[in-house]
Amino acid sequence: MFEKSLTDLIRGLRVCKNQEKYIQKAIMECQNEVKSLDLNIKTMGILKLSYLVMFGYDMSWASFNIIEVMSSTNFFQKRIVLSTNLIKKDLTSSNHMDIAIAINALSEVITPELSRDLLYDLCSMMNHSSPYIRKRVVLMMYKVFLQYPDALRSTFPRLCKKLEDSNKSVICATINVICELSFKNPKNYLQLVPIFYDLLKTSSDGWVLIKLIKIFSSMIPLEPRLVKKLIPVLTTLIQDTSSMSLRYECINIIISGKFLQDNPESDLLTALFISKLRSFFEVSDQNLKYVGLLALSKLIITHPTLVLRFKDIILECFENNDMDIRLRSLDLVECLVNKDNLQQIVKYLMSQLLLPLDSLSKYYRISLVNRIISISSKDSYANILDFNWYISVLTSLVKISKVNVAEILGVEMRNVSVRVKVARLYSIKHFSTLLYDPEVIDSVYDSESNIGVLSFVAWIVGEYSSLLDSYYEVFESMLLPKVLTFPTNIQKIYIQAIPKIFVNWVFKQVAYWNMEKKAELLVWIQKIIFFLDMFCTSKDLEVSQRAIEFREVFRIVQSIIESDDSALSSDDMDKSLNQFSNTSYLTSFFFNDILLAMFLDDLNPVAPKAQRKIPVVDLDLENWIYPPAQKNIEDSLSGFSYGSLHLQDKKEKKFFNDSFYISGDISTSRSISLEDMNDPDNIPIVKLEIHDTLMEKKKYKSENIEENTVLKSIEIIPDEVPENVIISDSESEKTNYLYNDESSKSVLHKDITALQKFNIDDDENNLQLLNKIEEIKKTLKHSKAHKKERKNTYKKSYKEKMTS
Repeated sequence: MFEKSLTDLIRGLRVCKNQEKYIQKAIMECQNEVKSLDLNIKTMGILKLSYLVMFGYDMSWASFNIIEVMSSTNFFQKRIVLSTNLIKKDLTSSNHMDIAIAINALSEVITPELSRDLLYDLCSMMNHSSPYIRKRVVLMMYKVFLQYPDALRSTFPRLCKKLEDSNKSVICATINVICELSFKNPKNYLQLVPIFYDLLKTSSDGWVLIKLIKIFSSMIPLEPRLVKKLIPVLTTLIQDTSSMSLRYECINIIISGKFLQDNPESDLLTALFISKLRSFFEVSDQNLKYVGLLALSKLIITHPTLVLRFKDIILECFENNDMDIRLRSLDLVECLVNKDNLQQIVKYLMSQLLLPLDSLSKYYRISLVNRIISISSKDSYANILDFNWYISVLTSLVKISKVNVAEILGVEMRNVSVRVKVARLYSIKHFSTLLYDPEVIDSVYDSESNIGVLSFVAWIVGEYSSLLDSYYEVFESMLLPKVLTFPTNIQKIYIQAIPKIFVNWVFKQVAYWNMEKKAELLVWIQKIIFFLDMFCTSKDLEVSQRAIEFREVFRIVQSIIESDDSALSSDDMDKSLNQFSNTSYLTSFFFNDILLAMFLDDLNPVAPKAQRKIPVVDLDLENWIYPPAQKNIEDSLSGFSYGSLHLQDKKEKKFFNDSFYISGDISTSRSISLEDMNDPDNIPIVKLEIHDTLMEKKKYKSENIEENTVLKSIEIIPDEVPENVIISDSESEKTNYLYNDESSKSVLHKDITALQKFNIDDDENNLQLLNKIEEIKKTLKHSKAHKKERKNTYKKSYKEKMTS
């Protein structure tokens, strides 16, 4: 019989057409294999089942067969399913291979309980005769420390002795473990600095040197004096080594440790640092170029002026075919920008967008647009000398970006138009051309088009429509039936902007008011009403609401103008320049005091953190904010109301002919029908007797409520920055209040909080405390004994006196 191996199973699974059918067949084969008397066949069946478990298939039916394989003494068979209850036995085995596989398995399944139980065995094995086992145990100890941090206190002396081991691989493993531990809490390992320093000067192993440099980089913040001590060693290393990985670690510690200070000792290191960092970009290896850019991104935080020396290299990286290198260099552009070269750099970045669409990824195009806007608007547009140029750039980006960045561009267009008053006229002139640009309005069905920018442009044009030159082109483009195909967020802004543009256009016609202008005005009003009619039945609630409201406003305007006969004819135009004062009072009042007042005030920009700076209203939740509505006490106490009579009459009619209903008092008492109540003569005179005590209680309660109620006028603060408030940049910008800081953790994530908080010196502190407690106990015991002795002496002397 021919049995398939695990390799055959995987190959067959990849080429099969029906995966489910193939797996079911494989499971049936495994069921036969695990029943075999041949342990090799049984082991292969278990191995294949272990692989199929990862696909979600159950193998609990093979539990007994798995135990059979676990009990095997064969190395290959034991390796597949090594159980934790056999680990301790294998750790004490005389076979090195059994010990190695047990350590390997333990590193994957280690728990706090296993760490505590097996700690003694692992510590004893750190002195094993085989270097291979010593190395594996030292590496294993790191996993033990993660699960059981207290083990570090008892094993730390033995771990330090391994730094002087005769085998280099054991030393390397020990340094590797301490390197990882130092990232968690470097304070615990400062006492080993002399040993590490000697190893740094004497070792020639590149891997050991890299780990030692990493250890020192974690210790420098706690011991700044190490900088001066390490400068000669690092200078020698970075100058002599040919290993690029070691050179990068030297560069990394120089940046993070702030070695490049303004002092004579670091001048040589600075020059050497720049030359060696440039060497990363002089090779053809793309990985080294990326690592070099990564080092520059760290250098920009501490020494931004040094990054300016790499301007040519950063710009050259934009021509690289590797997109990751382009993105990394894009992050460094911001430090290169100043007033003199901003336009040059922006032009260079925009040229990237002109490349063929397939040559650049969507993410890179979006990043380019983001970076152009961020470097231009940096420090409130401090580097822009010509805002007309920047407005032209924003207009061009709408067309050349070839990716949907409408939100980014629209917000920036609005910011420039609102904040920069001197450029407002030019921005209205340029941005309004987008409203009737065929390339923009015809791209409504393109998911990557920037048609969404029209909502921002319409708002800008409507808000500052008094600066428009060409009203007719704007009106014609905004009243097109094609607007029906636009997204609803654009439609509602169009509907809001059209009345603003209309009002400003009308007031520009004041000086030429005549019958022709009146007729022209009525034509445009009719077009607007027809346009708004199309949106009154929109599925979007806000669109339909705005359309209905403004349609009615324009109908009122239309009726007022049509009823106004005071406009001059064209023959009278030469006699005088007419104003709205020549029109009827109603027309003048409607345009001047109503329509213009609707859009009179400008909207000012508001600081993003202004709302958070508004003080919380001092509310006393224990007392009434407003007094409760006074209840009519007489009505509530009388028990006689029209509603109760109505219910009573209805109830009587329901049970009148019911022979099984016992009416009780209802049948004997005289009822008042609803018809009788309608006749004033039939309303009975009832004496209302309200108990004086109850009335006083109600009155007292009512007075109590009025006394405890504090009437406060709630001030509605406008959307401006509060007075005498400084908006700090360090505050959190988080606006999503439903955001959950506790992100979902990976399955491979291990909690190292306990190891980070672990302090190895606590043992000495605890020992000192215990010694003090013992001294206090001894003192108290001695004082008690002395006191007892004095008491006995006193009693003895007292008895002697009595007997004498």
